Formats: sequence, C-alpha cells, structure tokens
Amino acid sequence: MYTGQFLPFVIQHFKFARLVGSIAFKFDAKTGKFVPIKCQKRVLASQIQYIITLMYVGLLFHSLGGLPVIKILQGFPILLVFVLMLSAGSNVSVDMAPVQIINSILNFEKNLLKAGESVETFLEANVMYFYLFLVNFTAFIMPFAVIALLIMEPCTPPFLLSTIHCTELSCRKMSPPAEIVVVLFEAWMALQMSTSGTTWGFCILFPGIVAILDYFQLLKSLVYEIKG
Repeated sequence: MYTGQFLPFVIQHFKFARLVGSIAFKFDAKTGKFVPIKCQKRVLASQIQYIITLMYVGLLFHSLGGLPVIKILQGFPILLVFVLMLSAGSNVSVDMAPVQIINSILNFEKNLLKAGESVETFLEANVMYFYLFLVNFTAFIMPFAVIALLIMEPCTPPFLLSTIHCTELSCRKMSPPAEIVVVLFEAWMALQMSTSGTTWGFCILFPGIVAILDYFQLLKSLVYEIKG
C-alpha cells in the first residue's frame, strides 16, 4: 500500500524539493516519519524563496494587465497554473499538519501489517503509482521546459521577457547577460513552484486518499473471510 508503493516516490520528491530549498521537511529513516529540518538557515532560505516567488507571481499579474487582450488570453492559463502551484505550496510557517497525514498513514500501516507481510494492491493504487512518477518527472523537467520555451518564443506572456525586453532570442543573440539572467530566473521560479506546489496535494493528499480507499477494500475482504 502506501509504504510499499507510494513512499519511495514521496521520499524522492521531498529530497529533491529540499535540495532546491522549496520545502523545509525531510524523511527521518530512524523514526520512519517526516519531520521539519533542524537547520534554521535552510528554513529561513525556504521562507525567503517563497516570498520571492510570491512577489514574482504578483509582478507577472501586474505585467500581464498592460498587454493586449490577445496576449492576456494567451498568458492567463500559464499564470493560473503558477497561482495554483504557489497556493498549494504555501507553508511558510513550517506547519506540521500536512506531513502528519503521511505519518498517520505510516503508523497505521505499521500497526496493521505484520513484519514482512504484504497485501494485494488494487487498480487505484497502481494508477496512482504511475501518477506519482509523472509528478516527479514534471517537477524536474519544468525549468528546462521554461528555458526551451523562452529561447524559442521569448515574447510568450506572462513571462518577464514579454514585457521587459521582448526580442527574438537565438544562439547568436543570447550574449546579453541580462537576458540570460532573466531566463534562468524564470526557470528557477518555475522549479520552486513545481516542487513545492506538487508536494502537499499531489504527493500527500491524493496518494493518502487512495491509500485510505485501499484500507477500506482490505478491511472489506477481511470481513468477508471472517464471515465465510
């Protein structure tokens, strides 16, 4: 169930998100639980990065409003995705409530199953397993997709180049340091939002719901065995 199928992907996602400084939690192998990191500097860095990302999205909103209507319609879906990921990844106060969902599930499975015992996985769990793989891959590939998009179409709204300095970038015109810095900054912001925004909903809430549904099916099959 969760421990056997989902937990390895969740731990991998937490490690990557902690590496880029978008979340302030880690998996403690000794206790088998997710806990806040103890380094206050890394916690502060995570909080500062979230504030910078919040200001970045606010700047995109302000910049998008000054563009033509066709550009607004083109850039609004991307900006909406950024807002949703930013909202989902909000945990500036390092609240333990989201990770307690995983810890509760891990404790429940530890008490439910005996050592070395495994249970049959259901269709929903297999689908969620593949889904978590896509989430981890998407979070990793997001900054590279932004860089490729801005190289091919630098005037794509709502990104900063569409309002600050909208020129057609190419291999010969990538020399201006300011343009390179802006592209890398956009990619870093996308990485921050993709790693933090997918953590709480896509790596905790959805797999947790599927795990609970698996528990109900497992308990239902046990009841049938007892009655039979």
